[in-house]
Amino acid sequence: TDPVACDGMATLGRSFDAETIPFSECEGFVCKMYGKPKLVEVNECRYITFCAKQGQSQSLPPCQDALRNHTMRANYQAAIWRQALDANPQIPFPENHVWLIRDGQLDINRMSLPRTTVPAPEALLELILCGCTKD
Repeated sequence: TDPVACDGMATLGRSFDAETIPFSECEGFVCKMYGKPKLVEVNECRYITFCAKQGQSQSLPPCQDALRNHTMRANYQAAIWRQALDANPQIPFPENHVWLIRDGQLDINRMSLPRTTVPAPEALLELILCGCTKD
């Protein structure tokens, strides 16, 4: 076990404030889960895993933006659970914690960045959208 990652995960839910989330520890933990213990950034882990052809896109780690939103939602839920025994818990509205209200229903905001700004190496973009005029 990794004591730094365990300590970081243990702080989730202690506050609704997103500034208290130990995101770098969470990011390093995800890299370890995907078999890259020396990496600390999920975007780099995602790229290396993709280049190594260790799986399809659904088996890649999340990008940093998606992981940040997921971590914020997990922190929000953990903070609610930590107040489970309080008679009158003080719970802020979920919209301030990367949740959305769509058509009157609570929905997940999976990414903050538009899909077009998700980092990808230029070579990968050329492979996907080469703009070739010949076969």
